[in-house]
Amino acid sequence: MSKRDLKECKRFEQELHAKLLLFEQAREWADLSNVLMALHKIFSKENLNGEQFSEAFYQRRLARSQMKRTLGRRLAQCLNAQLPSGVHLNTLRIYDSIFSQIGSDGLVQDLGIYSSGLFPHVANCGKTVQAAAICLTLIFLEKHYLPLKTRLEPCLTGLITALLPIMEDEGNPNNPKVLDLFKKLVEGVGDATFCSTLWLLLLKTPKIRLPGIRLLRIINNFIILILLSIKYLSSSKVHRSWGLVLQTLELLLEDSNQLVQRGILDFIAQFMPLRSRVLWGGHNVRLLRAILALLRQNDGSLNRRIVFLLTSRYDDFGKMDAAARTYFERHVHGTLMAVATLSSTTPSSSPISTSYCLRIITCLLQEVEEIKSRIVPELSIPVLLYL
Repeated sequence: MSKRDLKECKRFEQELHAKLLLFEQAREWADLSNVLMALHKIFSKENLNGEQFSEAFYQRRLARSQMKRTLGRRLAQCLNAQLPSGVHLNTLRIYDSIFSQIGSDGLVQDLGIYSSGLFPHVANCGKTVQAAAICLTLIFLEKHYLPLKTRLEPCLTGLITALLPIMEDEGNPNNPKVLDLFKKLVEGVGDATFCSTLWLLLLKTPKIRLPGIRLLRIINNFIILILLSIKYLSSSKVHRSWGLVLQTLELLLEDSNQLVQRGILDFIAQFMPLRSRVLWGGHNVRLLRAILALLRQNDGSLNRRIVFLLTSRYDDFGKMDAAARTYFERHVHGTLMAVATLSSTTPSSSPISTSYCLRIITCLLQEVEEIKSRIVPELSIPVLLYL
């Protein structure tokens, strides 16, 4: 770096330090707005005595600064949900100037510093600011984050978690924009990476489960993404099988929110029906057992979806036409018998787990009476052995 550049970097750090000290004197949001406007000036190219410097200089100037973390924390504080949207917009202007100067390479290096403030702001957007401000925030993410593509992977979890709450309200006018952003995100990071990250979030983050399930069902051709995800998970060193997906499905079916339960049942019916080859062997048994456990809630909307999974029919719960009987015998009967008999014939099964399975089957027989003649004779001996 030339002496001239070193001199400018030193002057920049002195100015930045002085502006950051002003945050300590701010007492109300109007003070913050003034500080932010002053801070924005030092990130403006036209502020350096009217002289023009290369993009590389601006990147080095910020990369050398020892105050980046302090700057990141102050900007994050200015995106607090309790502050007016005007303060948020002024803060985004500074982010925009910084990101434009450091470029994609610089942003990748400092993703943690700046994303720690931006992502919580995005998550709060749907509830705390106007639709126009949300739209501007989404445009900002599309401009600076999406071009990173696969380099977004270190912060992909945070970005998806931030965007999903905006979709919680189905009537949100920004939903089409969010969906478009998600589709571009999938194209950028790759199908398998996106899918595995989303499944992991559904497993570990209850607050995003409802919009996450909606996203699963809305994205076009998602069955292809699911299959790619399963293939990826099967070959991954971390997830040697796609047990992550199955574990997530089981947990979603046990969620305390019935909207989540209904949503995941609809998802299974659409993309992973029992007739498909997405599930196999013991996985099918585990999933069907988790589905049938919902019958104990005696909820009509849940029961209707479960009967559809078993018979491919929504109506006439107590009766099965020829098509429904054929579907049941061909795709469901064997798995259902495995659910009913596995625990009672396994020596390691506890009495509690065995009786639990039998209670589930009892609930099913009460819901669809015609199934009795098809499974009760086969269940007699296992039940007697258990008793």
